[in-house]
Amino acid sequence: MPVIMAILTFIQNKMTIKDPNQKMMIYFMPLFMLVIFNNFPAGLVLYWTFSNGLGILQQYLLEKNMKKHPAATVIVPEKVYTMNQKRKKK
Repeated sequence: MPVIMAILTFIQNKMTIKDPNQKMMIYFMPLFMLVIFNNFPAGLVLYWTFSNGLGILQQYLLEKNMKKHPAATVIVPEKVYTMNQKRKKK
């Protein structure tokens, strides 16, 4: 179970970390978690593995939705703004 958890942690980090300065964390964290979680109770490892799996699914669906609808629209009572426009102060 800790090996599966480390693999899912690697996949989740690969999907979410886009900053090149944090690239080492993509490789270091799964190994660190593998060592730490190897001695933890199975229920905790199962919880963390399931949580990582749901996080991967959530990130995948979010990225898929953002590709489909790239510009989100925010509705403000006085005017409709897109995320790229700045609101003018009165």
